[in-house]
Amino acid sequence: MTHSILIVDDVRSLPTVLTPKLQECGYTVRSASSIDEALAEVRRSEPPTFILADRMLEEPIEVRNLARLCDAAPTSMVLVYTARELTSEQEHTILSRGAYRVLDKAAIEQLIADIRL
Repeated sequence: MTHSILIVDDVRSLPTVLTPKLQECGYTVRSASSIDEALAEVRRSEPPTFILADRMLEEPIEVRNLARLCDAAPTSMVLVYTARELTSEQEHTILSRGAYRVLDKAAIEQLIADIRL
């Protein structure tokens, strides 16, 4: 079974840093720069094992967009990351709409540890 990760971020810096590290862990890495691109990618091929989605993509990730992404890839574990501190209510909303976990964007090692094979 091939494990893959789809990184959804409109800024290329995090995917650029994460991709080689994730490939070292045995993952196939794909990327998208918008929710619409991510939805197209999920529909085009086998859903990824994990989806790492930036909360600040195209405005704070809207609940409907997160739900659309989770619905399109029900077998994928969706991790939302953010550079901003969230209130417990904001985090609860993200989790209640299908995300598995909310992570601090600066904690790259934590991201890798969470998705290591």
